[in-house]
Amino acid sequence: MGLMLKGLAVLVGLMLISLGAWPISALLFLYAASGFLARGLRRGQRRAAAGGGAQAPVQQGAPVAPPVSFKSRVGHPARRIAGVFFLGLSAIALTQGGTFSPLLFGGLGLVLLLWGTPVVRLGGLGSLRAVKESILLRSSLDPIHWFAIAEVKLATRQAGKALGGIDETLLVTLAGDGPSVFVVLGTASLSMRGAEESLLGRFAELARISAPLGAYLLPVDSERAAGGLLRRRVDAVELDSKGWPSALSTTGYDLLSIEAKRGGFVHAVGAYKSSEGSGDAKAAIPPARQDLSRPSLLWEVFQELGKKVEWQKPDGYTTFLASMFATQGETFGERVSEAGTGEGPQQLLVQSLGTPPVKMSRAQLRAIARVYS
Repeated sequence: MGLMLKGLAVLVGLMLISLGAWPISALLFLYAASGFLARGLRRGQRRAAAGGGAQAPVQQGAPVAPPVSFKSRVGHPARRIAGVFFLGLSAIALTQGGTFSPLLFGGLGLVLLLWGTPVVRLGGLGSLRAVKESILLRSSLDPIHWFAIAEVKLATRQAGKALGGIDETLLVTLAGDGPSVFVVLGTASLSMRGAEESLLGRFAELARISAPLGAYLLPVDSERAAGGLLRRRVDAVELDSKGWPSALSTTGYDLLSIEAKRGGFVHAVGAYKSSEGSGDAKAAIPPARQDLSRPSLLWEVFQELGKKVEWQKPDGYTTFLASMFATQGETFGERVSEAGTGEGPQQLLVQSLGTPPVKMSRAQLRAIARVYS
C-alpha cells in the first residue's frame, strides 16, 4: 500500500508540474523519496554503531577481522538514486517552461548527490573568509555555515591519550616551527551571535574533557586562520592502507586531516603536501578524503604520528591556559591582567596570576574567557 501511495504521489507530482504547481510537486516527490532516505540513514547509523563498538576478544579458531583498507566516499545508493531522480525532474520542468521548479529540483538533486562528499564538507563550497574581530570563519558561497579553529597546547608528551576524547575534525601541521594540532568545529546558524555561542559552547565541552589530561584549547583568531593557517596550496598524498597505521609515519606529507567521531574513533584521514607559491591560494579546510573500512583508535593514530614527529614542548600559552583552567569560578579580573601594550589596537599582552606574558587578539581573549569560564 505504501509503494502504491508513493507511486501515485510521483504521478500526481508530474502532472502538477505542467500546471505550474511546482511547490506541491516538490512536497509529493519528497514524500515519495522519504523511504529511501530514511532507510539509508538507519543503515549508516547501524554501521557506525557496529564499527565503533568494542571488539570481543579473539578466540582460537575464531575468524579474524580483515585488515583496514581505504574506501571511496560516494554516498549511499538510495541517496544517489534520489539525487538522479530530482535532476531528471529538473530537466522535465525545464522543458515544460518552468521558472523556479528546475532550480528547486536541480538544487535538491545536487545536494543529495554531493552530500557527505569532500565538496560540501568543512566549507568545501567556496573559500573561507575571516569575520573581523572574532574567531569565526564563513564560507564565501554558504551563508549559514560557520567555522572556528582552536590550537591544541600540550602539557604532556602523551598526545594520543590527551586528545582521545576530542571527537571532531583535527588538523595536524608538520611544517613551520614544528608540529601543531588544531581542532576544527563547524555549525549552521542564521546569525553570527548564534554561531559564536554554539562553537564556543562546544569548545568549552571539549576543554573540560581534554584539559585535565594536559591538552588545552587556544582559539585561533579568524584573521590568522584565514590569512595563514588555512591559506596554502596543497597537493593530495595517497596513504597506503597496507600495515595501517604505519603509513602515517612513513609517508611524506606536512598536513594531515583526521575525522574523529564519538568514542575516540577515526573514520577518515587525508594527507597533503604543501607546495610553493601560496600567494593566490584560497583559505580552505582540507577534507579527510580517505575513508577507513574499519574505524581506528585516535590514540593509535597519534601514537604512530609520534614516530614521525616530536611534539612541541609547553610554552607561555600552555601555562596561561593551564592557569585559566585551574582558576575557573574566579572573576575574570582576578585571573587576567594586562602585561603591556600590543602591536595594534586589537592586540593585547596579558598574563594570568604571574604567568609569562603572551600576545593575543581581543577576540581570542574573549573566546578564552568563554571557554574557560
